[in-house]
Amino acid sequence: MSVATRHGRLSPQHAYARWTEACAVAGWRGCPVPEEVHVADGRDRVLAEPVRARWPSPRCDCAAMDGIAIAGPAAAREVIAATAFAWVDTGDPIRGGVGTWWHGSRPSSDPMAARS
Repeated sequence: MSVATRHGRLSPQHAYARWTEACAVAGWRGCPVPEEVHVADGRDRVLAEPVRARWPSPRCDCAAMDGIAIAGPAAAREVIAATAFAWVDTGDPIRGGVGTWWHGSRPSSDPMAARS
């Protein structure tokens, strides 16, 4: 069987085989080899494995947005005691046992604020 097609060109399979052979002769390896580099030299590179943080950030459970944190498994439609919730701002630490979130704004003491 001839390597050339009827137009005198290599078939795609043979062209690929010759290309990979030439790459191997030039030192190419079939799979990437991991290497350690300084962080400053890591730009435009691909990680060989996932990077894991030494500790979580932030180090505690925090509110993702402003709103009301409801203690316990109370549903948003239930009437709850005034002591069963807390106003939270973004980034506030959240204590254990807080189960349900309602996103909203803290009411303002300014009567004009509700009109805007």
